[in-house]
Amino acid sequence: MRILPVQSGLPRVVSHAALCGACCLITGCSPAPTGGGGPYTPPPNYKYITGNWQFQATPTSGPAAFTSLGGFITEGGGEAGLYDSTTAVLRVQSGGCYSTAVEIPLDGGTEATQVNLTSFPVDGQTLTLTATKDSTATQLSGTYSVAGGCADGAHGTVMGTLYTPLSGTFSGALSGNTPAKSVQVTLDQGGGSGDGLSYLRGGASFTGFSCFTTGTLPYAAPGAFFPGYVVGNTISMNFTTNEASQSNVIMTGSITPDGNTINVQSFAIEGGSCATPADQTSLPLTKQ
Repeated sequence: MRILPVQSGLPRVVSHAALCGACCLITGCSPAPTGGGGPYTPPPNYKYITGNWQFQATPTSGPAAFTSLGGFITEGGGEAGLYDSTTAVLRVQSGGCYSTAVEIPLDGGTEATQVNLTSFPVDGQTLTLTATKDSTATQLSGTYSVAGGCADGAHGTVMGTLYTPLSGTFSGALSGNTPAKSVQVTLDQGGGSGDGLSYLRGGASFTGFSCFTTGTLPYAAPGAFFPGYVVGNTISMNFTTNEASQSNVIMTGSITPDGNTINVQSFAIEGGSCATPADQTSLPLTKQ
């Protein structure tokens, strides 16, 4: 199954301003927290929940809202361990009443282990998430509710997992090819953006392909399309190859929470002499 962005084409860097307020709240460029008596020092070994998260939702009553969400949470700008300003942009990956929504921006705070977030209205629906983080700040468990719109009265439980950023070199071989074809990618994952995505840059080398041998995945200029990103447990990479007639290798799939494996489930070549449509494939890329 090919995993595609919610809207046609790849998402843009700049989201609607009303969704996020100030971009710094999402990207983590908040000022250093201060208290009434000077700079505030977080408790020893305090762990923030900032990062790329995947949520699974289980409805308990009311209309169907969604079953999974992915996106970026930023904790910071307050007094960690007491009350820390927390923002998020989550993207609906599956669901009913939120199926037309691209992004759900939320705002709130983290107090000790309790995380409370309330969304801006999206399609007339206001989402509230209340969760508890574990001692490692890599798991969130709690409840959600929706007021207004199609999903008014929806309630359920949520389980969230923090995904380790992708960094380093990953390699693997395409199954069922003669001669053998293999792929190696080197990736660097940036922080979260105002649209809930974490962007990727890097390069790739391709063995056994007759039309090209390398590819690039650059950060795009402001306002342009980004060729690579992760959101929750999904990944999309659009490499520009070194083929003279211009071609792109597009790989989509999922990632593991530890950041060690990319499971490519769709592989396509667009343009050039070796163009092939998207095809379900088995291409696990393992961190070297």
